[in-house]
Amino acid sequence: MYDSLCSRASPLGLLSEQIDPTTGVFMGNAPQAFSHIGTIASGVNLERARSAAR
Repeated sequence: MYDSLCSRASPLGLLSEQIDPTTGVFMGNAPQAFSHIGTIASGVNLERARSAAR
């Protein structure tokens, strides 16, 4: 799911407030800082979990 989210970013790497789950169309304001903060925090947590599992 994380890779899918990251692949939906615009060519500049920007995300909007919401992504329609059916069509993948961006909805709301862009760029949205909260989307970026959540994406970065999720990436850090996923990497920590992967490292701990090794």
